[in-house]
Amino acid sequence: MTDLHVQRILAHCIRYKGQDYHNHVVELDRESGRVTIVPFTQEIHSTVFRNGWVEVSTEYEAETCLYRLTERVIEPSI
Repeated sequence: MTDLHVQRILAHCIRYKGQDYHNHVVELDRESGRVTIVPFTQEIHSTVFRNGWVEVSTEYEAETCLYRLTERVIEPSI
């Protein structure tokens, strides 16, 4: 898997499928659609940082035959 086929986002909090992950990196294999979420321990090349809380989901792009992460900023849960 090359960096061209991986999409990564680091945020203060990532919400994915209803679960909150504080200071984690979400990684998407754009070919298979596999999502991996790991704690942030060190910088990883080609990772985009989002300040605050972000909810992510995946979507398949028929024209490219690849998956991609979609994101939207959300308010923190209290």
